[in-house]
Amino acid sequence: MLALVRELSPKIMTCAFAADLSDPVSGPEVVEQASAGLARDQIDTIISNAAPNATNNLVNVESITKKDFNFPFTDSTWASL
Repeated sequence: MLALVRELSPKIMTCAFAADLSDPVSGPEVVEQASAGLARDQIDTIISNAAPNATNNLVNVESITKKDFNFPFTDSTWASL
């Protein structure tokens, strides 16, 4: 996917890596990995396009807890801050 993005617009700088954004101390590691992946000293914006989804385990909708259902929404919101 990254190769396709670079092919479409060579001016777009992008990198990809896995990180646990639900862990509040992961921020500095994410910035470090992004800086290394982009070969840059400064990062203007980091965009996370994925969040954990409690329903990935094919849990019956009648048995999923409110906490598990809300986790992807909460995690995505707080991770971006």
